Amino acid sequence: MAYLIIILALLLVMICVYKKENDLLCPSIVYAASMFACCLCALVGVLSWNDIGELGILTVLIVLLSVLSFVCGNLLFNYLIKNNIVFKKRKNVHKNNNRFIWLKEHYKKNIDIFIKIKNNYKYDIKPIIISIELLIVLVTIFFMYKEVRRIAIIAGYDGIGFGNMISKFRELSILYTTELVENGNGINIFVSQMRKICEVICTFNIFLIVQKIVKKEKFDLKLFSYIFIVFLCIFLSLFTGGRMQIFIYILSFALLYLFCKYDSKCTISIIKKHTKKIIIAIVVLILAFYVILPLSGRKTNSNIVSYMSFYFGTSIPSLEKYNSTSHPSPSYFGEETLRGINTVLFKIGLNDKITPISKEWYDFSDRDGNIYSSNIFTSGKRYYHDFGVLGIFVCQMIFGFVFSLLFYYSKRSNFILVFYSMYFYMCIDQVRDELFFSEFVHINTVFKFMVLLLLFLTLKVCKKGKKKYEK
Repeated sequence: MAYLIIILALLLVMICVYKKENDLLCPSIVYAASMFACCLCALVGVLSWNDIGELGILTVLIVLLSVLSFVCGNLLFNYLIKNNIVFKKRKNVHKNNNRFIWLKEHYKKNIDIFIKIKNNYKYDIKPIIISIELLIVLVTIFFMYKEVRRIAIIAGYDGIGFGNMISKFRELSILYTTELVENGNGINIFVSQMRKICEVICTFNIFLIVQKIVKKEKFDLKLFSYIFIVFLCIFLSLFTGGRMQIFIYILSFALLYLFCKYDSKCTISIIKKHTKKIIIAIVVLILAFYVILPLSGRKTNSNIVSYMSFYFGTSIPSLEKYNSTSHPSPSYFGEETLRGINTVLFKIGLNDKITPISKEWYDFSDRDGNIYSSNIFTSGKRYYHDFGVLGIFVCQMIFGFVFSLLFYYSKRSNFILVFYSMYFYMCIDQVRDELFFSEFVHINTVFKFMVLLLLFLTLKVCKKGKKKYEK
């Protein structure tokens, strides 16, 4: 019964927000829809692995409060924009500032990059930039392989099998233990930062691919180069068992395509028009997600329905199991919520405590005797653990406000759009685990922002129909 209550409540939220926003890409709709899908998967799981038939009041409260608080953040941002309270339009700012005029003239050919999405421009990068990107990705693959293999050997890897190597690497990752971070044997920081650069490069090239697809440009060597770089980045993500990173790239592509194809707005009529294609794409993605299990260091004996319903629906019943047992209070401020920041502080010696991503695990078993272990409980669990019910409201409201701001400016800037597409997955995966404060509120976000800015400044902009690039 509780599952149905949550499903109906979330459906009502989505309808109300859509009537107001008229855009299915609105962060509030995406977040509510993700929680809706999570609940449906949990309900399907009752037929196999899910042994939690009913949910307690606290679990229902955390789930619904998380979504409603996010929506409140969205509404607050809309109110500030509508009433011109904080984001006031400034007229004639720096009109007589010589430095401003110089910058405007200096980047005149690139000025459209940062403004409109629906325009009459082509985007490309010079061959030398493509070569540099390719070199960075290949070098990163080489060093990442060496690092993962080194750590896997520490964990007992026998040198046989790629999937086995990834599996052994995962045993000592921060997901399960802080051993490598504490003794300084984690992935080399240089290699780690190179991997982040590759993630930005991949998203940037996805944007270039989307632009060529939307504007129906012919397949050429440059387009092939963009696609090749993207596939190399996908291969790189497998070294750390990164199916999630592949999922992020797919979501980035989908968001960028919808934004660029349909002038920054996706309505129900557009979805109806492409229903068949969407269904086929979802089925293919689910099959691929299941098939690449061995390559990511995982294995399962369960059927695809049970596995996928568990993967996307386990957070709610796991949260119920968590709420049904007692737990110690946080040992330091933001123990679970701010784990990303606390890890950085630990590495530089400003914090003497660190917590692995997953402290609690709960087992489920299906009718065939297969055991499923879960370590995800929705973001609300971490907020509740650290700051109580009020913490859920405040943290989720901040999350909703920030992503509404990014969404708003994504409609006005290609640069912000691509940056937003790198973190869009949080609107979906936040229903499984906390991501905003651990991954977005992080020094790595600033680093990625700057790398993306540098890449955008390398773009060549050309008016459609002209053969030579503007000077």
